[in-house]
Amino acid sequence: MVDGDPIFKSGSVLDYSDYIDQEESETPFTNPNPEGGAGNVMDLTIPLSLKCKYCGATTKSIDNGEIDLHVHLGAGYRKFKVFSCDICGWWEIHLAHNWYRGYEYECGRITHTAILRRFDPCDLSLPVDILSHHLTKHQETIYHIAPRKMEELVQSVLSDFFDCEVSLVGKSGDGGVDLLLLHSDKPTVIQVKRRQNPNSKERVHLIREVLGATLLSGYRRACIVSTAYEYTEPAKKTANSAVESGLLSSFELIDAEAFFRMLNCIVPASTENWHPLLENLKKKWGE
Repeated sequence: MVDGDPIFKSGSVLDYSDYIDQEESETPFTNPNPEGGAGNVMDLTIPLSLKCKYCGATTKSIDNGEIDLHVHLGAGYRKFKVFSCDICGWWEIHLAHNWYRGYEYECGRITHTAILRRFDPCDLSLPVDILSHHLTKHQETIYHIAPRKMEELVQSVLSDFFDCEVSLVGKSGDGGVDLLLLHSDKPTVIQVKRRQNPNSKERVHLIREVLGATLLSGYRRACIVSTAYEYTEPAKKTANSAVESGLLSSFELIDAEAFFRMLNCIVPASTENWHPLLENLKKKWGE
């Protein structure tokens, strides 16, 4: 079971983007019965279900298909099935093909098997793209990542969402400036807050802190991105007052819900690790 295996301990970030290939084929040979078609020289049957290689759960095919081939006046087909584990996310793609031309015949199968990589959420080496994909299905993990990793995550999401340059500038003694977003030649100071409690609220003192840091840095636009549930009413009023009084041109407050909406816009939860590989294979077959 998953819960009993240390590699699936609670909170782990599991990545199945890498895979290995296993190929089994029979090279072109003389078909003893060309008029009867290719025959059944090699068993190309793909199973209906598989056992997950990591958690042991039964997986069923979630995508399949068959493509007719016409190769140099010959004929044949390629068929495929995709298996994916609902428990841990492991996947495997099975391919089978055969083609024949007169007396010449070839058949084979290839299996693309996902390899597990496990990361601790606090690990600073955790790649941002893997973390982003994981968060589309496991939002609770964001409350356990390192503050620095949270800054890198926000940098990546804002850069893609607004299609602009976002620089990571935060360091010890930075005075409240973690990121600098440059959009339409208008720089915005960004403060990132990774709260461990999903029910936390950002209060007015943070607004005043970021307002001061923005003005002292010589900028006119500010933004706070927080994993907090919400901003208090005094916090919202203070941010609005800073804009209405002309101190700042804009002051955006992004809470956890708003941030996840942005994340899901650029990393759809429906994008599985096996999907790019399958699309590339289909394009290759169509050549």
